[in-house]
Amino acid sequence: MLVMAKEDNTTASIGMKLEDTQFNRWLSQGENAESVFKLLNLNKDGDKIFDSLMFSTWASYVTKLDRKNSYEAMFSVLKTRYGDEVLTGLLIASRKNRPTNYHVTRLEGVLLKTWASDGKTADEVFKLLRLNKDGDRVFKSLMLSSWVSYVTKLEDKNPDKLMLSVLKTSYNDEILTNMLVAAQKVPRTKTFAASLQEQLWISQGKTADDIFQLLKLDQEGKNLLNSGEFSTWVSYVTKLNKLDEKPDEFAVSSDL
Repeated sequence: MLVMAKEDNTTASIGMKLEDTQFNRWLSQGENAESVFKLLNLNKDGDKIFDSLMFSTWASYVTKLDRKNSYEAMFSVLKTRYGDEVLTGLLIASRKNRPTNYHVTRLEGVLLKTWASDGKTADEVFKLLRLNKDGDRVFKSLMLSSWVSYVTKLEDKNPDKLMLSVLKTSYNDEILTNMLVAAQKVPRTKTFAASLQEQLWISQGKTADDIFQLLKLDQEGKNLLNSGEFSTWVSYVTKLNKLDEKPDEFAVSSDL
């Protein structure tokens, strides 16, 4: 009833007041996150927990209890009820069905922090997020950004190198190259895929000249600087130069 009142524009303000009154009553009775979870019958929703209209009400109450650590408190209740593996599966499924679910996104953030504190490796999290089951569609997965975020926090100096080492355990260079080429055509993954492509070339020992020819820039002639691939080559040379113990500030011009 409270949820329906809040969602109806004509009764939203009344619904909010009723909810606030109910929250204050629970607070005065000492109800915690777990007890209100049960009072709202969320314990009966099973694997549909994140689809429940009452979930947002519970989230609001827990936030009122502890604004700073509300999602940690929610995660604790959910983890106790479902266990790590099932809860992870529910979060993944919900992200795929409703990618803009704010509560799920925040809970997923807590999950990643938990894995980090537990010392989970990039490879372990890749599998925990079930990205290893996505085959050649891994770059299309909505969970990819979560993994990239996790790896970047693990290795902030060169996350591409770590990500590539994990991907190479599942894909050979040819398949990975084709996947990266395809991913660079999609706005959402273009920048990520381009950076990973450069790391793949580095792992293969490709020189600036190798990539210059691979991108067929040697055939551009006077149109070289206008080529769409020229910026790709410049980016790669710059990345190579950063890895050099004695970087050359004129690296790009000297390779032309």
